[in-house]
Amino acid sequence: MPVMLGGTNRPAPSGNTMGPPRMPRPPAASNLLRRAVSNSNPGGPPLPPQASFSRRPKDNYTPGDWKDCFAESIDVPTSEGTIRVYTTATDAPNLICLHGAGCSALSFCKLAEVLAPDLNVIAIDWPGHGHTKLEHDDDLSATRLVKVVNDVISVHLADNKHAISLLGHSLGGVIAIQALADPTVLETIGDRLGNLVVIDVCEGVAVPSLKHMPLVLHRRPAAFPSLEAAVKWAVDANVVRDAESARYSIPDQLKLDETTGKYVWAVDMLASEEHWPSWFKGTADLFNSSLKLPRYLMVANMDRLDQAHLVGHMQGKYQVMCVAGSGHHIHEDRWREAAGHVRTFMSRYHLIKENEGQPLVPVVAKL
Repeated sequence: MPVMLGGTNRPAPSGNTMGPPRMPRPPAASNLLRRAVSNSNPGGPPLPPQASFSRRPKDNYTPGDWKDCFAESIDVPTSEGTIRVYTTATDAPNLICLHGAGCSALSFCKLAEVLAPDLNVIAIDWPGHGHTKLEHDDDLSATRLVKVVNDVISVHLADNKHAISLLGHSLGGVIAIQALADPTVLETIGDRLGNLVVIDVCEGVAVPSLKHMPLVLHRRPAAFPSLEAAVKWAVDANVVRDAESARYSIPDQLKLDETTGKYVWAVDMLASEEHWPSWFKGTADLFNSSLKLPRYLMVANMDRLDQAHLVGHMQGKYQVMCVAGSGHHIHEDRWREAAGHVRTFMSRYHLIKENEGQPLVPVVAKL
């Protein structure tokens, strides 16, 4: 007697009789988006997959010289020590760039190189990062970092009459938001207030991801035999997807261990874990409601937006731009496109002229 399938009157196939193969159901678009960021941490560095060290044989991993992109480096004096800044020294509106945790000002090298004709790019090293030398370098509280921004503006730009805009990536993005809501910083800037650009950080996405940060940090190699090996690992592991940018940013995140002769990470990120929640707390409300200046949010994909930012964008409070093919480090992974978006945003508010500088056509992701 034939076996019936699925409670129907259709008999099961017998012998070698086979029906057409059942095709797998295509994944939903939302699942595709989630898979695209499954190895990323929206609040910090991407979670590196297993590296494939033969994937990019033509890339150059030799460390780059910051002088290729910036005109000068300056150690800004403060009561606590010195703050290292790199500047293109352009006689133009100022764009202060604030980097993410564990990175350095040199993560903005390629962005600065492209924007230099139109903007005076000023990139700051946070305490304990790069070449900033301050007392209590381990204090990375939001209040302390806002003070660093104010010190640079009050000392380095004291006599500068051009507009002052802020651009921040990840940690730098939320500190930029808090700085532009701080009365002391606003008083220091005065009538020079420009725009705000935030790269790939939203409170509602970043805070839940903080619990994964220790795993992200532990999965990194602890040491490298050379700086070239470190750059190669970063590119192969998609930490920074563009080798040209990684040549400048990755070496500045390492220091030589004289005992072993190997290069180790310069910043102990776990030492600042107590400050992580304060970096993001309340920044969604500030960005969506409190700040009154023009704002621009750049994300790797739409899954990086929390509900508050998605609603704010739909209400027309600010523009959100999704950059195709990038990871968490958008300004490094797709530095040409990121620079194009910044130029377009600045020119819209007449901070730079529309036809000045290099002609760049931003690439917008189609989701």
